[in-house]
Amino acid sequence: MHARYEIHLENYCKVTAIEAATLRDMTLRGILPAVTRYTGDLAKGVVRKRQAEMTTPCRVESYLVQQLDTLSGDLLDACQAMSRALEAAPAADAGIDAARYYRDQVASRLEEMRSIIDRMEPLVGPTTGPIPPMQTSCSPCNDTRYEKRVCSGWNTLSFSSTGGVSQTAE
Repeated sequence: MHARYEIHLENYCKVTAIEAATLRDMTLRGILPAVTRYTGDLAKGVVRKRQAEMTTPCRVESYLVQQLDTLSGDLLDACQAMSRALEAAPAADAGIDAARYYRDQVASRLEEMRSIIDRMEPLVGPTTGPIPPMQTSCSPCNDTRYEKRVCSGWNTLSFSSTGGVSQTAE
């Protein structure tokens, strides 16, 4: 019985470490660069409007740039904290102490990163990021108007509502 308990603890640590490293990498390689491009485009739009001597104050664009810049900085800080937590993590087979570390140090940072990303998502358009919005990355639904996509690195699997699956390189 105790052996099964130890196996479950080790599995928890390994799975949490994989989730944390994956989210950190997705954030650094996909989400932050996409948000940076989007805020850059917004800032260029503000400059173009001002050069054209438009009388509009560009409040929406300025607000979005400011909010996304702040959240991007927070997300970068959270990614760096996640990296430090993963580097300092004990071996996954270290028992209850390792599981407590992963719960307190790694899983809490996972939730912090997810929270920041959740606050960023409504501020950017659905086509801005490298990852489809959450509602389009789930299993296929019966609605024939939508195609569901699941991104996996360089390849994208597309699930049509008729049950077909295709794979394309991105």
